[in-house]
Amino acid sequence: MEEKNMKKLFLFALVMVLAMTMLFAGGSGEKASEAPAAETAVNEHIPTGTKPEGTIHLVMWSSFSGEAGKSIENAAAAFNASQKDYEVEVISTSSIATKVRASNPADRPNLFVTSGNDSASFISAPEEERKYVPVQIYVDHEGYDTSKIYPNLKTTYSRNGAWQSFPIASTSVGVYYNVTILKANGIDYTQLNSLEDIYEAGLKLKAAGMATPIFFNTASVDFLNYFLCAEGLVYFNNDNGRDGVPTASYFGEPGKVHDAALHHFELLKKMAEAGLLASTELVPADRYGMFAKQDFAISFNFSSVYMSTYTLVDHQFEFVYRPIMTIYDSSSNHGQAAGGSCVFIADVDDPWKEYGSFQFIKFLQQDEWTSDFALKSGYFPITSTGTETAAYQDYVKNINPSAEVTLNAMLNTEPGIGYGLIPFASDYGTGWKNIAKKMINTPEYTAEQAMENFIKSTKDCLEMYWMSRGVIL
Repeated sequence: MEEKNMKKLFLFALVMVLAMTMLFAGGSGEKASEAPAAETAVNEHIPTGTKPEGTIHLVMWSSFSGEAGKSIENAAAAFNASQKDYEVEVISTSSIATKVRASNPADRPNLFVTSGNDSASFISAPEEERKYVPVQIYVDHEGYDTSKIYPNLKTTYSRNGAWQSFPIASTSVGVYYNVTILKANGIDYTQLNSLEDIYEAGLKLKAAGMATPIFFNTASVDFLNYFLCAEGLVYFNNDNGRDGVPTASYFGEPGKVHDAALHHFELLKKMAEAGLLASTELVPADRYGMFAKQDFAISFNFSSVYMSTYTLVDHQFEFVYRPIMTIYDSSSNHGQAAGGSCVFIADVDDPWKEYGSFQFIKFLQQDEWTSDFALKSGYFPITSTGTETAAYQDYVKNINPSAEVTLNAMLNTEPGIGYGLIPFASDYGTGWKNIAKKMINTPEYTAEQAMENFIKSTKDCLEMYWMSRGVIL
């Protein structure tokens, strides 16, 4: 029997087993087009009656340590001292997303912090799999004003227009430029507005004798996603997962998404073939150190590593950070996707604890704490007023003038610009990372082959996700 037919037979058998399992559990299989979308619900999360006597103890799981972790702990201490109804205990721990997914209401914390793909996978999960209480419930209940939060953050942390979690830290993906080297070679970094421009600048630096002028970060799929967002593209259906779990990507369909992703691979391949790229295997410490030693002049990285870079450069040369650009030189930049970390209210079947958790989240939104956490973590404040504190203004003036440019880019981002919210985000990211690394490091592996494999990898992620729920796409 042909391999293709064997695969279909296997898939059919697996789906039948899953369907029977769901039937005996009281459920039924669904067509992909009928996949449930998360909805803002539900009054049972609003406490009624008389509050239980005494102080209600709340536990928050946080992955932050060091000065950033202390900032959260100090905020909790200040919150605890400000009232007697609730007491927050912050516990620093790892693998938060995995632990919460495997948890029952009885063994969950009351609040938990996640970042990047983990945040996206929680928000994009179907309602019946949701482990958290959407904060929009309390925003509506209290009439809480969210207008000070940077607008591109709402795109990232919303579903069907409703806040699911609140940001605690904001970051961006972009490029660090050694301005001194670029100027010496007649390159104006303010005119590097696309990946095409970066390629041309790299060629010029290579011709001037720089061995590997560019470091491109293949560790995170954000270094594709954010380019696509700057291009203004929605690359999964259901509004990139904001209007229901995606059932298809647009990478394999003729059109702008396919062409932009392919051109992204083509430019990376051309950079590799021209010898412009530093090793894809560099660990973070080596990336920062080599940029500080001027081994490359253009480094794709996260804004949150600014202080590490600043410390290592130590005024030896001028450098700046700029948020991600478009892929094509001819494209207009539609804005910045928003990343970083957010805090969820865990669904623990206790409305008083859930409501108390929202009170602490609101406390974290105060200017003093958004500014303090940003300064101690290397992230950006999540509110426009958090950037106006004296401490943060001093930081922007004397240490990181680049921050003002990124904050303005976030503020001017068009509504709806944000990366795909997909429950299989980790597998999707792993596929891109492996394919991009292989293409850069394997001479005979073409951009067209990379694109073909990326389409397949993404399609496999979609199919496996839905197949695990008894659905064949």
